[in-house]
Amino acid sequence: MERESFSNIQVAEVLNSKFVPIKVDREERPDLDHIYMQAVQMTTGSGGWPLNVFLTPDLRPFYGGTYFPPEAKFGRPAFRDLLMRISDIFTEQQKEVRQNADQLTAVLIQESRFFKKVNLLDRAPIEKVMQNLEANYEAEYGGLGAAPKFFYSSGFRLMLSKAKGTKNSEMLKKVEHTLTCMAQGGVYDQVGGGFHRYSTDAAWKVPHFEKMLYDNALLARLYLEAWNETKNEFYREICEEILNWALREMRMPDGAFYSAIDADSEHEEGLFYSWTWDELKNQFDNDQLEKIQKACDISLSGNFESRNILHFKKNVEPTLRSEVKSLFRDLLSLREKRIRPLTDTKSLCSWNGLMLSALALAGRDLQNLKYTESAKQISDLWWEKARPEGRLSHCLNGGVASKESFLEDYAFFLQSQIDLWEATGELRFKERSHQLAAELLEHFEDKEDGGFWAGTATQSDLLLRYKEIFDGALPAPYHLAVHALLRMWNLSAEEKYFSAAEKAMKAVGGSALENPGGFNSFAIALEDYFRFLEIGCQGENCKVS
Repeated sequence: MERESFSNIQVAEVLNSKFVPIKVDREERPDLDHIYMQAVQMTTGSGGWPLNVFLTPDLRPFYGGTYFPPEAKFGRPAFRDLLMRISDIFTEQQKEVRQNADQLTAVLIQESRFFKKVNLLDRAPIEKVMQNLEANYEAEYGGLGAAPKFFYSSGFRLMLSKAKGTKNSEMLKKVEHTLTCMAQGGVYDQVGGGFHRYSTDAAWKVPHFEKMLYDNALLARLYLEAWNETKNEFYREICEEILNWALREMRMPDGAFYSAIDADSEHEEGLFYSWTWDELKNQFDNDQLEKIQKACDISLSGNFESRNILHFKKNVEPTLRSEVKSLFRDLLSLREKRIRPLTDTKSLCSWNGLMLSALALAGRDLQNLKYTESAKQISDLWWEKARPEGRLSHCLNGGVASKESFLEDYAFFLQSQIDLWEATGELRFKERSHQLAAELLEHFEDKEDGGFWAGTATQSDLLLRYKEIFDGALPAPYHLAVHALLRMWNLSAEEKYFSAAEKAMKAVGGSALENPGGFNSFAIALEDYFRFLEIGCQGENCKVS
């Protein structure tokens, strides 16, 4: 739409003369995206991006949709025609439009606060979540569900934890099978490290080539935990490759992490990451190329639009895989000569927090000082630059800190400071953890019903406050806030942390039973809730994983 409509002079004239057009980066304002996506889903039955929503002057939605073409097709009106029609309706039927907007807003407010509570916490939600994971496990190539396949890191972290706690070898095999298939697939960048956004097919071969910071932070931690459990060196290798990629390609000059790398370069998706047969033939001698062909599904005709995505065949012998991976490293300098995909240069506090946790834990567990020092440096940078009004800023863009802060920033960054506190024992991370936990409770806790709002009460451009309790591409900030507060209680013995966490879990416990597919991270927090109760709060001396 950017290319087809927003850059079109005729469309721009209509937009500018009859509307107040506001373009929003949904990652900078996840709160706006959440609210208006809900509105479109309620009125149309589906959602997605690009998201186009039409509001009354007081921010109430009355019409919306996703993609609108420049000319009428696919049963969708031309965007310019739609603009003219909406302008006419708003002018001629303004009373009716406002009534519809009020009704939709009332439903949004009602839905945003409708959660099922429980009076007593038990393990039933954990079992429901586990049953859902087992039911959705795909046996041939691992993962959950059919194509397109996403990673669902929280689900596999829970499975790994349960396999460890119950000595369930079959569950552990499912996690290992998934992690191996993912890391051998084209969804993983075999040359430079790091995972792409998701796999378009069930076998993890052909990705959507975008790379997201948060996916890789969550996956680095998952592979680290799998290595801790199995001591399979392949998992350690993948964890290190992800972190090395992030430190090499995703850092701002001041040290913070960028958000993402686009899928396209030179107007073609995957061009930067795929290879022609001639390129491979020129790089490797016959023996090397024969070895690569034995291990990987590559050919003269290609496996992706006449080019080759590098990925390993299923059940490839580990020694051969390791030898071929060494050969692939020689392609990195060659690839660097290509035109790179664009990098999204904004830096988000929440996503940086996830990567800080991965670095802190990997530094401790792998005894790699580089990871620990990088995590400490980036933590210090955010603390110095991203608290202009005494609260965490959601975004650093061009060195400028945003005014907004969200629960996801506090939940994810608090977790990272606790991880650094435990990994290093340094006083400043302990102090930051206590300060962030106090601010989280001050600005986001629902004192009446329990739980946590996604945004603060001071955001004047927001239609309503809501609670985000379902895991999506990211684990729900609500549940990570719960988990962080439980850890704070276990480390400090301060009852306020335990009380807020327990009340928040009770506030959505019934919803977890009804919708277990969206509560993987809730189940992780609930597992630790019972574990902490069993061992008892050990205060400052407690060592928590």
